[in-house]
Amino acid sequence: MKYDEKNKLIKSLNEKSFRGNVLIPLINAMGFNDARDNHGVYEKGKDIIFRSLTPWGDVEIYAAVVTMNDITGNANHDNYARRALDQIKMALSQPYTDIYTGRTSKVDRCWFVSAGNIKGASMESISGELDSLYLDRIVTFFDIDRVIQLVDKYYPQYWHRQVELAYGYKSRVYDISSNILDTPYDKPESELTNVGSLQEAVYCIKKLTYSLMIEMEFELLEKLEKILESNNPLEIYSIWEKLDSDRARLGPDCFVLGCKEIRELDKYMEYLYEDLVEYEEKHDIERKFISKLKS
Repeated sequence: MKYDEKNKLIKSLNEKSFRGNVLIPLINAMGFNDARDNHGVYEKGKDIIFRSLTPWGDVEIYAAVVTMNDITGNANHDNYARRALDQIKMALSQPYTDIYTGRTSKVDRCWFVSAGNIKGASMESISGELDSLYLDRIVTFFDIDRVIQLVDKYYPQYWHRQVELAYGYKSRVYDISSNILDTPYDKPESELTNVGSLQEAVYCIKKLTYSLMIEMEFELLEKLEKILESNNPLEIYSIWEKLDSDRARLGPDCFVLGCKEIRELDKYMEYLYEDLVEYEEKHDIERKFISKLKS
C-alpha cells in the first residue's frame, strides 16, 4: 500500500476506530502493556492509558491524548493548539484510578497523537508553554506521518486487515472484525479451551448474530444489534441470556427462520461462558465479573 493510500485510510476513520483499531494494537505491538481505551466523560484528557516497565523494574504510566484534527494556531489563543495544550496539561495533572490496582495516581508521561498534521509554528508554541512548566521532557508528539511510520514498523498487518461491516437498524454500521475488547478482557490470550481467544469467540458470535438479524422480526432487531455494538464479552453473554425470555414470550416460531443460527449461537455462548471463566482464572482477574453471570 502506498503512502497516500495509508494517509487516506487513517484520515477516513472516526476517532473511536483510530484509537481502537490503530493506536491500541500499535501501542501493544511496540512493547507497552495494558493499553486500553479511556475515552469518555471522566477521561480527564486521557483518551488511552497504557504502561511500561522500566529497566530497573518500576512501572511508568502513560496517557495518550488523541485527536483527528490538524493542529494549527498559537497556544496563546483559542484554537486547536490551545486545546491541545489544555488537554496535555489536564492529562498530566489530573489523577486517575487504575482499574487493575484500584490506586489513584497521576500519569508519568503523555503522548499527543494527531491523525492530522501538526504545524511547525504550533508545535513550537505548545512546546514553549510546556517548557515553561517543566513538562516538555515528558510529552511526545505524533502526527499522521509518524503514526504511519510506526504502523509500518510495528503493526504492518493493519494495512492488510480485512474490515467486515454489519448494517443495523436505522443505517447504523458496525465493524464486527474489530479485535479490541473492553477491559478487563483485552489481555493477550490465544489458548483458551473452546475457541482459543475471547476475540475469536466474540467475532464468531457477531457474525452469527448478523446472519440471524437478516431473518429476524423487527421487535428483536434492536436487542440483537446490541451484540454487534458491544466489545464486552460479559455484556454480550448477558444480552443473549435476556433474549431467552423474549423467545419464551413470543413463542417457538419467533426464531424459526434462524433456527440454524440459533443453535450455533447457543453453542458459542456456552463456549464464551466457559472461556470467560478460564480467562479470569488464568489472568487472576477478580471473579466479580464472572459472578454476575452466575447470579
